Amino acid sequence: MSRIAFQLSAVVMAVLLSACAGPRQMYDGPPRPRNRVAILDLNEDSGARVMAVDSTYAPKAKRRGERDHFKGKLALLPGRHTLKVYYELTRYVKA
Repeated sequence: MSRIAFQLSAVVMAVLLSACAGPRQMYDGPPRPRNRVAILDLNEDSGARVMAVDSTYAPKAKRRGERDHFKGKLALLPGRHTLKVYYELTRYVKA
């Protein structure tokens, strides 16, 4: 196999594996079966952004002035949770 073909197949495999990645685990311990966790599906189009779940912040959200947020799906254990959310509303006014 040529070097270019090998590199291309490696890129394709990486893309396929990242697409198969499940929800981000937001609890300690080993992964649990999907029927034993609650899945929070974060809709990017809603304007609401989840910055923290139970005091676990999105990677860059602790930096002052930045508003990074979780994306995709989060796996939580069933029960009560605390979410830190911000919401952006953009309106356009005709002049």
